[in-house]
Amino acid sequence: MRKIEAILGTVLVSFVLAYYAYQNLYKINPRSYLNNRVSTIYANEGVTYKNLKVLEDILEKSDIDAKGLSEIGTYLENIYIISKDEYFTREDSVIGILDPGFMYPIVLLKCKKYFHLDRDGVYILKEKYREKYKQILKNQDLFMVPDRGNLLLGTRDRELLELAQEEHYLNPKVVGILEKERAKNLGVFMVNLDRIKLLGFDKLFISGNINKDYLTGELVVGGNNRIIKSFVKYKNSPSQEKQPLVNGIYISENDKNDIDDFFMFLGYFLKGYDLGGKLKEKPEKIPYKPQEKKGYINIMEDQFFYGNMYLNNFINSKNDLGTFEISGYAKRKALIFEGRMKTKNLIRVIKEMEIGGQNDKNIQYPNREIRRVQTS
Repeated sequence: MRKIEAILGTVLVSFVLAYYAYQNLYKINPRSYLNNRVSTIYANEGVTYKNLKVLEDILEKSDIDAKGLSEIGTYLENIYIISKDEYFTREDSVIGILDPGFMYPIVLLKCKKYFHLDRDGVYILKEKYREKYKQILKNQDLFMVPDRGNLLLGTRDRELLELAQEEHYLNPKVVGILEKERAKNLGVFMVNLDRIKLLGFDKLFISGNINKDYLTGELVVGGNNRIIKSFVKYKNSPSQEKQPLVNGIYISENDKNDIDDFFMFLGYFLKGYDLGGKLKEKPEKIPYKPQEKKGYINIMEDQFFYGNMYLNNFINSKNDLGTFEISGYAKRKALIFEGRMKTKNLIRVIKEMEIGGQNDKNIQYPNREIRRVQTS
């Protein structure tokens, strides 16, 4: 009996030591890829089956084939998508970073079902799967580079090798945002404003959470410039009543130039989308419904924006897609937008916009030039 206990104790100690060595000596912290060379980052940390199951169900109701999405939570701990391209380019190239944690050996083995070794350290998606996923890949090759406990995926193999070989370090600003937003099951998208200097803003990220009832999101824009100072300086009277509740918009009485500059800044990061113009449009396509509440809302002292607007106005649709609500607050060196819509309205929007390519199965994509590293 003692011999069995000794063997079990030895096995347990060996496992703990092996796990410690893997985590601290071999494995690269995936956050260290998110350095100052990166222009945009999407991160979803703490991925779980439960969270992805909620998203899978919503996508399926939106007529998007998402079967098996929740299984990702069984094999992956963290997911990142980054780009080093200039933000406002016509066609960004992205790199996916998958962190399977202690499941790395199993995930790598499973990936070899879909990829074959192209040359030392670089795998390429097998032809039958390239054909199967050509709509997503747009007729491009997909490469994979395993890198010390993480899997790097992208359509440019040179970029994957460069990412694996470059210096790895943690960016304190990025780490701070990731820690703050870690609980959001839709993850967080951030723009590296250390690379993109625009109007004195130094922070921009958006995070989201979703369940079967509501989609909620938060957009944070930070900086120490005159625009933010203008919004922070202006204060409303406590519990000030403004604008009808449904399809009403309230913007604080700031300097018009500051408001226009701010909408221009947001429009830049929405790839030229005229957000300011959309907010100023008069809703004419869907009349008020008699049963809708038209009371007044209370504006908080530090609140500079409120909107409860019809979604159809933003995607040029004549169909009733419901409404979404946004509140904006000015706090110290940041403007914070908090948004909320019913999940059933999100499903309507996805179907209306055909975000999942519901009707584009016959689209023909041109062949793309494959960029490979020349080897001797």
